[in-house]
Amino acid sequence: MQILNHHLKLTTQDSISIHNFTADIQALIDQSDIQQGQALIFSCHTTTALAINEYEERLLVDIKTYLNQHD
Repeated sequence: MQILNHHLKLTTQDSISIHNFTADIQALIDQSDIQQGQALIFSCHTTTALAINEYEERLLVDIKTYLNQHD
């Protein structure tokens, strides 16, 4: 079994940021010899959230609007 381990560093400027990592992950897979398997993606930072969503512009606006709401 092959294992590929990679660290991706992301520096953000805003308090709420949405990033599409699809191309980064696909590039890692393409550069490897791995033909099939699973990807485990996680963040070590306590205030980070990872979600799988369609990367659709209006959805991104809705997510940011929801996250910016304060009670």
